[in-house]
Amino acid sequence: MLQEILPDFDDLQGMILEIFNLQSKKAYLDVEIKATEALVTREVTTNEKYFTNGKQPSMEFIKSTYQYTGIDGKLVDKRKEYADVAALLEFKRLSYDLAKMKVDVWRTRSANERLSVE
Repeated sequence: MLQEILPDFDDLQGMILEIFNLQSKKAYLDVEIKATEALVTREVTTNEKYFTNGKQPSMEFIKSTYQYTGIDGKLVDKRKEYADVAALLEFKRLSYDLAKMKVDVWRTRSANERLSVE
């Protein structure tokens, strides 16, 4: 009965590959978001269109407004995508850990059954 729910090594290998791909995607999104934040900061500190009374906006204001959403609002979508990838990555990691635990439980039960037969 327990053997039916055991993952095989191909399943575990596939899970590892999924985790790797999600980790890569998450890292790429992180770099993309940070690069966009840098471009936004450069734009709003050098383009007088964003100045108030001839002064650049403060970094605190930039962080809480322009850097979070982006000048065009597209950073919000990237941040949502990042959150989705991070959540899915955590789910896949937990699923992998659960699969390993199932193998460990099977190994322990199998060893106990061999001991009880002797």
